[in-house]
Amino acid sequence: MYRWRKDGTNLINNNQFSGVLSDTLSISNVAPTELGAYLLFVTNSAGSTSSAPAMLTAVIPAPPPSTSYGYAVFTNNALAYWRLNETIDASTNALTYDYIGGGIGTYGTNSIKTNGPQPSAFPGFESTNTAAQTTAANAQSVVTVSPLYLNTNTVTFTAWIYPLGAQPEFAGLFWSHAGSTAAGLSFGNHYTTPSSVGQLDYMWNLGTTWTFVSGLTIRRISGRLWAW
Repeated sequence: MYRWRKDGTNLINNNQFSGVLSDTLSISNVAPTELGAYLLFVTNSAGSTSSAPAMLTAVIPAPPPSTSYGYAVFTNNALAYWRLNETIDASTNALTYDYIGGGIGTYGTNSIKTNGPQPSAFPGFESTNTAAQTTAANAQSVVTVSPLYLNTNTVTFTAWIYPLGAQPEFAGLFWSHAGSTAAGLSFGNHYTTPSSVGQLDYMWNLGTTWTFVSGLTIRRISGRLWAW
């Protein structure tokens, strides 16, 4: 039997911890209360043993410059901030980070790293800022982010989107599709009037309410990016 402990106390599975009765412990949305000494306690018919304590500590990053986009995000009480600027090979299921909530997600193996908004066209971003690129009709061309554990029916999402041409119908923007859950925001043309104007579509109620056209037209900003 496996049992993870923190500072001598048995852990339980919850929003922060998963795998507490396995050989791999996962911690989401790390906060100062999760810092400490972790060890794995193992028992079987031959007896019991435990690992050496592993210390979880925090490295506090330097605050974003006051003129940056990141500073505006941090100072407006955002719950999460996925920058998608990790220097990685996205095809290896590499990790992506929530810079505010501490959660960890993954890049799909068919997503691609590419340039994100950069100056001079977009001041406030680093000249090395990157993004994720997805392709049509491929289930692994996505970025999976960490859970938000929202307890509200009001939420705002902000994203920078750069279309490389005409988008396929129902191109997902922010989507949850786990088990019977199907809800999110997508970009679509088919149900708009006039057609092909490119509007924001909704789906919710486990997918029973779908292709609801918002009337919000997605447009290019500065000839390069969409913002919604």
